This record gives sequence, structure tokens and C-alpha cells, in this order.
Amino acid sequence: MEKIERIQVNSIRVGSYILLDDVVVRVVETHTAKPGKHGSAKMLINAVEVITGKQKSGFCHTGGMIDVPVIDRKEYQLLDVNDNFLSLLDHNGNTRDDITIESNEIGDKIRSMFEKSEETRYIMVQVMHFMDVDLVVDAKFSNKN
Repeated sequence: MEKIERIQVNSIRVGSYILLDDVVVRVVETHTAKPGKHGSAKMLINAVEVITGKQKSGFCHTGGMIDVPVIDRKEYQLLDVNDNFLSLLDHNGNTRDDITIESNEIGDKIRSMFEKSEETRYIMVQVMHFMDVDLVVDAKFSNKN
């Protein structure tokens, strides 16, 4: 189920995640135009699509409302990489085998880390979940206790 909240446009900041044309984007720049003779102030939003990395921009009235996805971030221990699927372990001992990685910078980083992994360190993978999408956003080494 898609979780979406609404916020006022004038509360958008750089780094915020919003929906532009029903696509989840991360805001990289905003410009606010003063109110004119025939209307309210408008905000130009320049953003990057979270999934594809494409540039996107749009105008919104600063007094209006905009949709914001509810984003859940979780960290998992990487157990295995099988083709483009990750085998992950959460903090409760549950495994997930349904998350894929792309052939991009993050995917290449995870594959490289997995090939170089040692017995003394875990690989921790950070996953963002929003609007029925799971997206791997980072990976790092963590020492075993």
C-alpha cells in the first residue's frame, strides 16, 4: 500500500523527497518567485528521480500542498549476491531474497565489497522503501562483534 502525506509547498527544502508527476524525486534546488499582480508566489523545484537519476523540474504555488512519499529506511546484513538478487538478513533474524541491485554505482560497489569481504567484517546494506518499491541506496563494512 502506498503511503503518502501532504505538506505545504513552502516547507520543501533541498534534500526533501516529494512526488512530481507521480514520480518520487529528491529536491536538489528551489527558487521562489515573488507574488505577482495576478497571483500567489510560485516555487520552481529542480529535482532528481530517485530510481532513474533523471533530472525533473516543476512549478508549484507556495501556499499549496504537495504529496510526499513516506520513506522507511532499513539496514540489512548482506549474506549473498546471486545474479542481481541480494540475500539479506534483518536485525530480527528474518531473511529477504527479493531485493535486486542494478548495474549502477551502488550495484557495482556492493558486488566489489562482496568479492573482497573478509571473515572479520559484515557488509551492511541500506534499503529505502517507498510506494511499494525497495531501493538499495548504500553499503558499508561493519566489524563483527
